[in-house]
Amino acid sequence: MTLFDWYLFRALVKATLAVIAVIGGLDFSFALIAELDDLDAGYGLFQALQYVGTTLPRRLYEVLPFCILIGTLIGLGGCAEHNELVTMRSAGWSPWRLCGSALLPAAGFVAVGLLLGEWLAPLAEQRAETTRVLSQGGAMRSVLRQGVWVKQNDGFVHINGVSATGEVIGFSRFVFDEQRQLQTATFAARAQHGPAGWTLHERRVTRFAESGTTATGPSEGHWRSALTPKLLRVLAIKPERLASRDLRTYITYLRGQQLNADRYRLALWRKRMQPLAIGVLVLLGASFVFGPLRAMPTSARVLSGALTGVGFFFSQNLLGSASLVYGFAPWFGAALPLALGAGIAVLLLRRVH
Repeated sequence: MTLFDWYLFRALVKATLAVIAVIGGLDFSFALIAELDDLDAGYGLFQALQYVGTTLPRRLYEVLPFCILIGTLIGLGGCAEHNELVTMRSAGWSPWRLCGSALLPAAGFVAVGLLLGEWLAPLAEQRAETTRVLSQGGAMRSVLRQGVWVKQNDGFVHINGVSATGEVIGFSRFVFDEQRQLQTATFAARAQHGPAGWTLHERRVTRFAESGTTATGPSEGHWRSALTPKLLRVLAIKPERLASRDLRTYITYLRGQQLNADRYRLALWRKRMQPLAIGVLVLLGASFVFGPLRAMPTSARVLSGALTGVGFFFSQNLLGSASLVYGFAPWFGAALPLALGAGIAVLLLRRVH
């Protein structure tokens, strides 16, 4: 690493860390204010602070690309204002060489992002949701925001909720024949998972036949299924907040049940492409500083970076949702905004002399 590389590295790291501190602090404050509406006797201010603090790794992971873009604009813009970039260009550095040097600190932040997104954030998110549930209503309160339907071989299962201990609260199973006629309906107040499968407590079974219906129970029963408490907890968290390993596990489960897994595949592809997205945003930031924002003050660069970041993430969400609606490959919906951003950056850099 040359002296110029080291100088740029320090300038970009300091600018990016300052942006992360500001945006992270604002996000923490807004999240805490939102939690104040849910305060009650068991869930007080201390528990709210604990919940928001535990979800901080996930929040930082979500805003990290945006922070890197603005940090790049501020860092390179400061160098431009003090003529350091002119000195580097005079020493023979091309805009492409400067972009390569700007990517070095971004690579370090990518490594931090991977640590947050794949390990710290998912674990902290599950812990935060469990702690919040226990504070608000005890061990039997559901970590699911709402009930969920799951397809299982020849039938469908509805689960009202899952407790913090992994126990199902409110279990219903409906089995159909090949003509889609309802054969049996099973209801249970609770279900616990063990080595032999699920144990259904207070089970009631209704069987349907041409001659009429018969009902049995309440009794204890068993249900074998590939569905586990871990998979059910996955449903309590948005796909974008899950680790890649959890996404792959649930995608495999959905495929085994011949269900559509595109929403989870899209989230997986976005995680895989986030390092590339950060690289594209750095190139965009550098191309703006070398090109149209070269003579603008820092405030204008920050505003331009914010608008660019919002536009980039809006296009990601729009194309990702379009892939789910129109049925084209999720990887294409995740990759197209990156290709467009890279194309714009390359076009701007090629116009710099």
